Amino acid sequence: QAIYALPEFHQHFRRLRHLSVLYLNYNCVSDELLTTLGETCGGTLTDLNIKVHYMDPHFQRIWGMSWHFLRSACAKLQVAFIFERVLLYPDVKQCLLPDMPLSSLELTCNNDYVVHRDW
Repeated sequence: QAIYALPEFHQHFRRLRHLSVLYLNYNCVSDELLTTLGETCGGTLTDLNIKVHYMDPHFQRIWGMSWHFLRSACAKLQVAFIFERVLLYPDVKQCLLPDMPLSSLELTCNNDYVVHRDW
């Protein structure tokens, strides 16, 4: 089961209060996590850094309303996305939504980059 779907994962984040900076892989992010962060870290979360790697599971889709809720709860929030070896536009587009307060975007690849169509 993917980590974003595990109840224990979300229970753990419900206990964390007053986070200001958080680094996560994309396979940890979900609508439920964004809602939880808005409820528990509203007003304190300022930096959310998300790394997307081509080998990570990517089955979940995040709704714009979840980003809107988090952005409303955390007025100073800035989101940074790092895409590692994910360079096809449709793959990047599915992760980036207009409602997220995106402040930084990084696309990286190695010299041995090969387009992975299974992503």
